Amino acid sequence: MDLELNRTSQGVCPIVVVYLGRRGTGKTTLMQATARLFAERDHLCIVSPIPTLKSRMPDLKWYKISVTNKGGIEKLFRGWMEDGVHRFVLADEADELTAANAAGTAGGFVAQAVYDYINYGREQGLGIALSSRRPANIAKDICANANLVFVANTTDPSALDYYSAWMQDPVHPEVDYRAICRRLKDHYFMAWSPTGGEKFLGFCTVNTAEMMVRPCSMEEALGVEPAPEQPETTDAPSAEGTPEATTAATGATDKTSSSPTSIGSPAASAGNG
Repeated sequence: MDLELNRTSQGVCPIVVVYLGRRGTGKTTLMQATARLFAERDHLCIVSPIPTLKSRMPDLKWYKISVTNKGGIEKLFRGWMEDGVHRFVLADEADELTAANAAGTAGGFVAQAVYDYINYGREQGLGIALSSRRPANIAKDICANANLVFVANTTDPSALDYYSAWMQDPVHPEVDYRAICRRLKDHYFMAWSPTGGEKFLGFCTVNTAEMMVRPCSMEEALGVEPAPEQPETTDAPSAEGTPEATTAATGATDKTSSSPTSIGSPAASAGNG
């Protein structure tokens, strides 16, 4: 997984990033690990109704928000749109900002300034990362227009239907990504670039000892043992046993690659859910 991120003169990546997954799949941990990839500490801040991410990143300023205080949210984001400072916002529990329900007043957003920040802020050196347990609670156009989306395990049919609208890879159109999503282990993610040319970027997890994102193979992300290497032999192999024949039969790529393979019908999930 190779992330090529543009930066402003103040060192901020003016992008929109989304983390999707049920509770316990590692969204907050991944947000923490990726934060310093997007901006230096002085340009990072947290908005969240709960202090979970703040407790992990105590050096960052935390703005406690609530969907019931729409005026406060409007003032906060409007000020960021107008002060000329490049910044990257970590919106843990982003449902408070983009509740796609009766609380939403601007196309699913709780305040017009949030809509403006997410949709137009990139042109002003502003970036944001949003996490949500239920994708239906994220305004629908966010994922489709995001620079990066990290998807964790789910077996929820409605969530998988939501993903299918943009989780399509022109490089590997034959791959059933819904099946892969059902089988991902907790704390493993598929990385996507919905607005990029190469939609699927690979699999990743977090090295918690160093709090760094680590690319991994599909086999590791699914908890599947890689196929054993065939011993070398001087005898002429039959067509049935050649690596080419195995690849043709299974659709597998090289076992060290993070590229997807055709895994056929989904099996029981190795993780929760």
